[in-house]
Amino acid sequence: MLENAARVCEAKFGMLFRLQEQGMRPVAYIGVPKALMDFFEPGPQQPSEDAPIMRVVRTKQPVHVVDFATEPAYIRRNSLAVASVERLGFGRCSSSQC
Repeated sequence: MLENAARVCEAKFGMLFRLQEQGMRPVAYIGVPKALMDFFEPGPQQPSEDAPIMRVVRTKQPVHVVDFATEPAYIRRNSLAVASVERLGFGRCSSSQC
């Protein structure tokens, strides 16, 4: 499933998460950069309530993020969102399908 999703989205890598009370943790991944794997090594990370992943949980619908640095979670300095942008390089979508 993850391989197909990454292929269809023309993604450089993909991660499938399990969301629990303690936070989110990767349960499957493909082509993930070492920095991202290292970030999750200590254990689950807690997304903020306004993070894109939480919108997915609430609406049960896909969420397309064009520029992660404009997301409320990043602006409010949630540690997971800040690390995603500043340490892991999440940012503007570069695919032709954005």
